[in-house]
Amino acid sequence: MTCENRSLPEEDGRETRPSGVVSRAVAPPRDEGPCRSFEDAHRRYARFLLQVIRRRGIDETDAMDVRQKVLVRLARRFEVPGRVPERLVPVLLGLVDDEVKNHVRSVRRRRIGGEPEADTMPSSKPDPEQLVGGAEDSAEQKRVVEAIFARMTPDAVELIRLARLRELPLEDIAEMRGELPGTVAVKLHRARCWFKELGERMYDLQNGSWRKR
Repeated sequence: MTCENRSLPEEDGRETRPSGVVSRAVAPPRDEGPCRSFEDAHRRYARFLLQVIRRRGIDETDAMDVRQKVLVRLARRFEVPGRVPERLVPVLLGLVDDEVKNHVRSVRRRRIGGEPEADTMPSSKPDPEQLVGGAEDSAEQKRVVEAIFARMTPDAVELIRLARLRELPLEDIAEMRGELPGTVAVKLHRARCWFKELGERMYDLQNGSWRKR
């Protein structure tokens, strides 16, 4: 990633684009000093991140997904001492740039390749939302889901059940568990990735049926 291609925030709240055109940028929150934890960073910057991503032309639903990926990457930085600088905004803008570019490339690949959307038909690679969502209606999918859940921690299983089967919003799940929404968001993302990894390792979709590998 090169600095020349990135929009840089100026002190007066504007951003200068590579074309030289200056436009009004989303003003970051007031500087409260270094963030001491991921939860602190989430509290300060979650809303700011969503606004920045929306300004890049991403619709609201996709912007939430892009922000989630940015937050997961940020949480990983907090796990390693010394990886979070005092000035966090430039780091956040860099992560946003990366994930917006990844999102745009993904959308372009789907359009060019004619790939179906993940939530419209089953994939050869199990998707947690597809499998868990159909488990209540299909005995076969329920068997597969429970087999995968058996290899996961109770905490990860609970998060997926609350988010998918009960369709609770993130804020309600956080309140039930006594945790911050940012913490729950990261844990839920990791739980879904774990489910997907196990599903791909354990099962294969053949002629509409899930076969054990």
